[in-house]
Amino acid sequence: MSLSSALQVANSALMNSAAQADIVARNISNVDRPNYARRSALTTTNAEGGVLTMSVDRATDRALSSARLIAASDSAAARAVRDAMMQLAQVGGLGSSAAMATMISDLGAAMDSLADAPGDAALQNAAVEAARNVVQSLNEATKATQKLRAQADAELAAAVDDVNDLLKKFKETNDDIVKGTTRGAEVSDALDRRDGILADLAAKIGIHTLERENGDIAIFTDTGVTLFDKSARAVTFTPTPTFDARTKGATVQVDGVPLGSGKNLNAALSGELVGLMRVRDEFAPVYQTQLDEAARTLALAFVEHDPSGANADAMGLFTAPGMTSPPALGAAKGFAGLITIAASVDPSQGGNPALLRDGGIAGTAYKLNNLGAAGFADRLIELSEALGAARTFDAAAQVGGTATLESFAASSIGWIEAGRKSADQAASYRDAVLTNISSSLSNATGVNLDDEMSKMMAIENSYNATAKLISTVDSMFQSLLQAVG
Repeated sequence: MSLSSALQVANSALMNSAAQADIVARNISNVDRPNYARRSALTTTNAEGGVLTMSVDRATDRALSSARLIAASDSAAARAVRDAMMQLAQVGGLGSSAAMATMISDLGAAMDSLADAPGDAALQNAAVEAARNVVQSLNEATKATQKLRAQADAELAAAVDDVNDLLKKFKETNDDIVKGTTRGAEVSDALDRRDGILADLAAKIGIHTLERENGDIAIFTDTGVTLFDKSARAVTFTPTPTFDARTKGATVQVDGVPLGSGKNLNAALSGELVGLMRVRDEFAPVYQTQLDEAARTLALAFVEHDPSGANADAMGLFTAPGMTSPPALGAAKGFAGLITIAASVDPSQGGNPALLRDGGIAGTAYKLNNLGAAGFADRLIELSEALGAARTFDAAAQVGGTATLESFAASSIGWIEAGRKSADQAASYRDAVLTNISSSLSNATGVNLDDEMSKMMAIENSYNATAKLISTVDSMFQSLLQAVG
C-alpha cells in the first residue's frame, strides 16, 4: 500500500470514528427519552480499503412493538373498568353502615320491635325513620350510579377528541417519514415520534397496523375498521347531557361504523373507549337494576289491601309520584330514584306514623284498626313477614333469582365486591403484561448505557490507533522528503 493510500485509509477511519462517536453520544443523551430507539452506524469499505459510514440504522422489533400496542389497549380498558368498580363499591357503601343491605336489615329490625309494642310512638317514628333511611340510600345510590354513567360518557367524549388529535399528529409524522424515506433522508426521530403516537392511540382504542412501502403505515381497529390509510378517518361521538336509569348513551362511530356498546361489545375489543362504554352501558346499569329491584320489592312488601275487597291493592309506606301500585317484575327501571315515603305516614310531612300499625296509609278504605287499639299488631306482623318473604327478582340484576330482600341486598354487595376484585386483578395483570412487554422492547431496541460506554471506549481506541497511523505515515513522508532532498 502506498503512503497516500494509507493516509486516505486513515482519514476515512477518522471520519468513521467521528460519525460513530456522534451516534453513541446521541444514544447516551436520549437514554431516558420515551420511545427512543437505539441508533447504530451501517458501514462499508471504499475502493482504497477505508471505512465509510453509509447510514444510521434504528433498532426495531416488529413483534414486540405489535405486542406492546395490544397490551397498552388491554391495560387501558382494564383500568377503566377497575376504576368504575371501585366507584360502584363506594356508591354501594361497601363495608359501611350506609350499605343497602344494612339499611334493609335495620328496617326489618325496626318493624319487628314495633310489632312487639305496636302502641309505642317512639318505635313508630323509629320504623318510619328506618324506612326513610332506606329510601334515601336508594335515591342517593341511583344519583351516584347515573353520575358515574355521565362521567364515563364525558370521558368517552374526551377520549374521542384525543383519538382524532392523535390521528392528525400521526398523519403529519407519517407523511414526514414517507417523504424522508423516498429522498433517502434520515428519519429516525420521526419514527420515534410515530411510535409514541401509536402507543398513545392504542391506549385509547385497540389497533393493529400494516407497514407498507417507504415506511408508510395504515391503522385499523381490532375489528378491522380503517382508522388511517393515507388520511385519518373520522371518529365521532355525541355526548349525552344528562343521564337517568332509562337513558341510553350514544355509541362511538369509527369512519361511520359503530364501535358497539354495552353487551354488544365484542369481547376482543380493547382500549379506554371500550372500557368506558362497558362502564356506562354494562356495569352501572346492572347495579341500577339491583337498586330498582330492591325498591320494587320494598314497595311490594308494604302494599295496602282493602279489607272489603272493593278496591285494588295500593301503595303503602313506600310510594312514588304518579304510581298507584308497585312496578311489575322487569318494569321497575329507575324506580329506586323515585321511591319515597308516603306523606300520610311521614311525620316530617305532617303524617301519622301510627298508620303503620293501623293501615290506611293509602286512604281510609285500607284502614284495618278502626278502633285504634294500641295493641293491634296484626298489620305489623303481616308487614314483617312480607318484608322477609322470598321473592323473585329480575334476572337482569345478575344476583339471586329467588331470595329474600335482605339476602338479595347482601348478594348485591357480593356482586360489587366480586366485580371490583376481578377488575382489580385483571387491571394488575394487564399492567404487568404491558410492563413486561415494554421492558422486553426496551431491552431489544432501547439504549443500554454500559453497552454505549463500551462502544465509546472502542471508538476512542480506534481513534488513537488511527492517529498513530497518521503520525507514522507523516514521519515516513518526512523521511522520504529528506532522502529525495
